[in-house]
Amino acid sequence: MTDAEIQRLREKPASYLAEAIDLFCEMNGQVIVEVGSMRQRLSHPLGQVHPCCNDGHSSILLAQTGREFHSVDIDPNCTAIVEETLRSFGLHESASAHTQDGISFLSQFDGVIDLLFLDAWDIDTPGYAEKHLEAYRAAEDKLATRHLLLIDDTDVDYIDGRLQFVDVAVAGKGRLLVPELLDRGYELVRTGRQTLLAK
Repeated sequence: MTDAEIQRLREKPASYLAEAIDLFCEMNGQVIVEVGSMRQRLSHPLGQVHPCCNDGHSSILLAQTGREFHSVDIDPNCTAIVEETLRSFGLHESASAHTQDGISFLSQFDGVIDLLFLDAWDIDTPGYAEKHLEAYRAAEDKLATRHLLLIDDTDVDYIDGRLQFVDVAVAGKGRLLVPELLDRGYELVRTGRQTLLAK
């Protein structure tokens, strides 16, 4: 199966984001941090599914909660897309985009995080699983007593140089992080394209 065929077969991320947002609102969460922002401008009305929706448009959906929202990306082009999108949706009052390494941002963050979305370091990047574990550890002392953690791309991995589906929650971006979280008593809420955990 080719990479393109696998991408077509994957679930879209929107339903995972919606579930995380619903739980965040139910627990009266106040702060969301997203590491790895949306990379494409929205080219259609929200709610429609297009090929660009593999991106998930997470920055828009998370910002629409109206709560404090921080989107962090090391790529200034992505940050510019988020800033432009937040302004166009009128969401820039409570939301902000930061051009910075995600681990550095989390290490320096001085607030309390209720929902942490980890979506950086693509799975074809060397050390991607280690980086996601490191990002969690940088945020650990900033996480609220009750919080949610959402990790993207836990359904696929590069094996022998080819994109392949994997056993969810034990590979992809959560390969090292999810087992540690389960050992720490996190509840596995949903697995698949993304993995959602609650504490």
